[in-house]
Amino acid sequence: MVYCTAGKDRTGLITALMLALAGVPHEMIIADYALTSTYLGEGFMEDIKKSALQRGFTWEQYKPFVMCPPENMAQTLQHLDETYGGVSPYLRHIGLSQAQLTHLRDMLLD
Repeated sequence: MVYCTAGKDRTGLITALMLALAGVPHEMIIADYALTSTYLGEGFMEDIKKSALQRGFTWEQYKPFVMCPPENMAQTLQHLDETYGGVSPYLRHIGLSQAQLTHLRDMLLD
């Protein structure tokens, strides 16, 4: 289980990593991430907007922190590809063993 306030930052990144590890194409991961903005819900958005205004932000200033533009995920995946050679090498770089990656992938695909 992965959780964050809007389901787009920590949750979005970890979900993207797991989807990529399972072999989902980048284009589908990016589209899935962008859908998050659609499903945040009006109530959530109103609460966030009120909170931002109470803290001295305008909605236009704060809105980029809440939305999920596909470019953000595209840039993240591109960075992992260019810097580490992809998601699996990145996960190896941060300390997961090949056996752990294989086990994770198998669990995701089962």
